[in-house]
Amino acid sequence: MKQLAAVLLFTLALACGGGTDQHQPPPPPPCPSTQPGCPGYVAPDYAASYVSAWTGPATFVVNSTSSTSTIKVPISEVSSNVIKLHGFCSPSDAYSDGPDADVTSSGFTVRGGGSCTASTTSCSTFTFGVSGGTGSLSNGVVTLNIYGTVTCNGTSMSYTASFTSQQQATYGSLVASGGGNEAAAGALEALSASF
Repeated sequence: MKQLAAVLLFTLALACGGGTDQHQPPPPPPCPSTQPGCPGYVAPDYAASYVSAWTGPATFVVNSTSSTSTIKVPISEVSSNVIKLHGFCSPSDAYSDGPDADVTSSGFTVRGGGSCTASTTSCSTFTFGVSGGTGSLSNGVVTLNIYGTVTCNGTSMSYTASFTSQQQATYGSLVASGGGNEAAAGALEALSASF
């Protein structure tokens, strides 16, 4: 009788979860905070490496007419993995407003849909609009390709711009030399005013 009671107690213990179940998978390994999708994960900030004042040649094409000039493109960080490309909203101020871009480990994508308007010497009203673009930073050289629409004195024209930096300086260190066309908007304005 005691043996029967012991067998019944052992059977009940197994039924209630006692003992070892050989069929349960082992618990998953802990999820480190350095792994995407895990609690506490923070994506690396790739934007910081772009923050500088970049100078180099840019080729602008407006209505199939091209022009190349040296411009300054200061880049600041708006937030983690978001940068601002300055110099597109004033022909004489390289630090004027410009489009934002989303940064990844392989480069950046310029956000489309933004525009700004300024009064300039050649255009009573000059409007710069961006539709999109891409860029990257490799071996200390920034490349940028951007496209959109410019309007000068009520005439709208499509444009493309390609920029490759040749010099890098600390952000905030650029001083306008008085020529006015250091900013991207200056070169675009001069070209669009010729139509």
